[in-house]
Amino acid sequence: MRVLVVEDERKLAQVLASALQTEHYEVVVSPTGEDGFFRANAEVFDLIVLDLMLPGRGGLEILHTLRQRHVQTAVLILTARDGIEDRVLGLDLGADDYLVKPFALPEPLARIRALLRRGRPAEAFRLKVADLELEPPEKFELLEYLPALPGVMAYGMAGDEGRGERSAAVNTRNPNTSPRCRGCPDSGR
Repeated sequence: MRVLVVEDERKLAQVLASALQTEHYEVVVSPTGEDGFFRANAEVFDLIVLDLMLPGRGGLEILHTLRQRHVQTAVLILTARDGIEDRVLGLDLGADDYLVKPFALPEPLARIRALLRRGRPAEAFRLKVADLELEPPEKFELLEYLPALPGVMAYGMAGDEGRGERSAAVNTRNPNTSPRCRGCPDSGR
């Protein structure tokens, strides 16, 4: 499981990362809001631990934008902002949990385990190509028909190293511009 820790307090980020690594999580630490926002959009994480008061871009802005972009990764807010209005706003913007600093280390670890037990929502596994949209489990069953489609040269499945994900890669060719291939449907060779 991959966890992104977006925290500018270096010592706290190191303690969290170390504790999570001890529990066999792969941890990426981002010390600024900009870096955390970039990583959350560019990489796949199972959970994001998000501070609110960050240099560059605030945690609430990051959370709001991720949810607008339909990123469904679980988010645990970890912050010193302890007002009820802050908590309600964070949860209403899409956080899955909210924990106020200071805290005892076992508490965020337990909350992280609880969030990860929920698994990913079905939307995270939705496959959409043009007007075709498939829900699990149909999307990977569809792949068995790919070799029969015109223009498909090859496809392959990749495992996920324990994250509960599968991915597919498809090589296509345009018969009008690509050379014919040996063994492809209608290749003539």
